[in-house]
Amino acid sequence: MRAAGEDHDQVLTLLKQAGPDGASVEKELRRLLPLKTKAEYEPDDIAAGVAKKAVERSQRCVAVAAAVARTMT
Repeated sequence: MRAAGEDHDQVLTLLKQAGPDGASVEKELRRLLPLKTKAEYEPDDIAAGVAKKAVERSQRCVAVAAAVARTMT
């Protein structure tokens, strides 16, 4: 299953339905998506503290994905 539209909420909905790992990633991604929109459409810089949190959230998403991938091999 995948979200084919441009609406990020579709992806978030699918992640919530994907068990505990999906819910964990959904929580982090929900907080990251507003930064993507800001970076795309606004010329303002993102504060260092906000950027640091974003990197941490991204790393948590990658860690969950890596753990899931390991269980599939």
